[in-house]
Amino acid sequence: MTSFTIVNSEKDIPPIWNNPQGIEQQEKSFSRRDGYAYRLIPKERTFSPQERFNNLTLALLEIISCAALGLFARSAYQMMARSFKGINLTGIDAGFALLGAGLAAWVFKNKFAARETRTFAVLREQETILTDDGLAYLEPQILYDADSERNPRPAFGIIYEKGQRILAPLFIRKVIEKINIYHPSHAVGYSPNETLYMLAKAVEGRSNNSPIDYVLHSPLNHSIKGVEFCKFLLQHDQGGNLRLFLLNEEIQNQVLSYFKLSETPIPLENFDEVYVGALLNGNQKAFDFLTQAKTVQKITFTNPITQAFERAADENNSFTSSEISQMNPYLRRQLFWVASAFGSLQTAAKLQLPENPKADDYFEPSPKLRKRIETRLALAKHLTK
Repeated sequence: MTSFTIVNSEKDIPPIWNNPQGIEQQEKSFSRRDGYAYRLIPKERTFSPQERFNNLTLALLEIISCAALGLFARSAYQMMARSFKGINLTGIDAGFALLGAGLAAWVFKNKFAARETRTFAVLREQETILTDDGLAYLEPQILYDADSERNPRPAFGIIYEKGQRILAPLFIRKVIEKINIYHPSHAVGYSPNETLYMLAKAVEGRSNNSPIDYVLHSPLNHSIKGVEFCKFLLQHDQGGNLRLFLLNEEIQNQVLSYFKLSETPIPLENFDEVYVGALLNGNQKAFDFLTQAKTVQKITFTNPITQAFERAADENNSFTSSEISQMNPYLRRQLFWVASAFGSLQTAAKLQLPENPKADDYFEPSPKLRKRIETRLALAKHLTK
């Protein structure tokens, strides 16, 4: 098997290595059984005077050592010849002579050479991705990478497939440091929609942290449709949570705007839950958008709980003492926070219950909802001065 030195990229080949002189530069690839693919690049370099001196010294030591060993072996055979008559030393001497000649030739070739040649194997995993139709090539450009401890982790990158540049959902599997293998998302059991959703969650809190807008508007995107992806976010994950509200507020508003821009109605089966979710997350823009969409789509809430949230968020609406006394304590706590953030502060005062984090009916508002209430109360205090 060809001996080679593995490097991650051509940049990792030391500059002292040059292309072989008088040989047309050719690159060939091969795959190993462990799944790695390599691009083989032959290189050569000239020994420095110090290296040539060191090589010569080592060569002389090797020759002297081998000659001493040969003389010792011949002496041993001569002693055997005296003890056992009939042993012919002529053949043994000829063998030692051939061995010495071969050793001298090897030393001359390897130790007295002015140049050294070596084959470098550049890992191709950073350039190729295995698809159903064979190999597609990365540009290579990974546009969005979760950069998390998850292995494999979601990403989006540009690949060449069937002669086209395509923005593809990928999963990056880290093998060892600086060595990654790229898979299409479906190869590890995720749809393009799931990959984009996981990536949006993974990059939260970082600059330029939402890949959704870029991916959905990219002319190279052929795998994800905007409205279908937004409907996907209005469904529940395996834990029973609405996917949309597991993302940050900026993405929530971005997703809801797709329905408006595409003039696509929000699915009725999700509308109630999205409406309540926007209130409990303290998202004013989402609440305003949903209130407008409710009017445009001519939606009337029939669920009593959703009706209660709608009334709590209405500054011109309230609850009677009888209605409040009959409320479930957990729902009442939720309505208190919603009324404090969006509705009438007088209504909130009626709904308020003593806070007891140890109580079974305790409701912990989202940080955004708390922040909105604090801002509103500070503004009200300032206006009353």
